[in-house]
Amino acid sequence: MGGFGSSYGSDYFILGAGVNYNILDGLYAGLDYETWIGGTPSINNLSPSIGYVFWQVEKVKPYLAGFYRKTWVGGDWSDLEHLGARFGIYFASGRTWIGIGGVYEYLITDGAYAEQSNVYPQVSVVVGF
Repeated sequence: MGGFGSSYGSDYFILGAGVNYNILDGLYAGLDYETWIGGTPSINNLSPSIGYVFWQVEKVKPYLAGFYRKTWVGGDWSDLEHLGARFGIYFASGRTWIGIGGVYEYLITDGAYAEQSNVYPQVSVVVGF
């Protein structure tokens, strides 16, 4: 994954990777890691998740997932913990799926300098092996 973001008054290039494992048809467990490069303080995220893709639907496949995110923030900042949900639809074509959806995150640690909850769009490309 890759992209750009702003936080703590700095601009960052965000680089990350994730892996999912299918436990049963449609049910998966995943782990994502991302690092924010180019700004201060340093930011690193680790996020386990569990989700379900409604694979029985033919062309457009709805999905729903829950996750926990631990964010390590460098310097004098406190680390953060979030709980959240992802939701949306996948357009499947062979082993490649394009996902369009949204994310809701709720901050569960004391983060006076961070918003308590956030909602944002998410676009993804998934390749199965």
